[in-house]
Amino acid sequence: LLQIGLSPIHVMWNTQTRLAEKHPLHEIDIQDGKLTEETLRKWLSNGFSNANAMALKMYPPFGSIDFDLKNTDNKAVFDNWLAAIKAQNEDILSKVVIERTRNNGYHVYIKYEKLSHKIPIARNPDGAEIISVYTGGLLSYCYPTPNYEIIHNDWQDLQSLTEQEFELL
Repeated sequence: LLQIGLSPIHVMWNTQTRLAEKHPLHEIDIQDGKLTEETLRKWLSNGFSNANAMALKMYPPFGSIDFDLKNTDNKAVFDNWLAAIKAQNEDILSKVVIERTRNNGYHVYIKYEKLSHKIPIARNPDGAEIISVYTGGLLSYCYPTPNYEIIHNDWQDLQSLTEQEFELL
């Protein structure tokens, strides 16, 4: 993941509560949005070699379209979105990675050069986010975290999107 430009963060995950208990960002921060092999080695030598989960610290041009289905009664939001993408330009899907999350939501990992900050897309009436694009240093828990599963493509398949493709997604 580091070699393709992503910033993987090793996490100690509580499988009972399904939450992160400890990650190295509590102890060592990433400098200037760049995770280096040296920093990664420090984390592993400081007690994270037994980490059982992972998060990605999302920095542009990488992002994650987060479908947080626990915040909506419409559990078909992602399926409807996916059907619309397939109907309009299915080839875009060859450039993204999709995973199912611990709460049966979805992350669609993207690479888009003009991405710069978090973009809220849809909220429920109470203000909770249903769909957002995460980037700008935010964490996105991911596979191999327990109860996360990659369901489409692999990290090596992540390709840059054009502006038109990004807007369609």
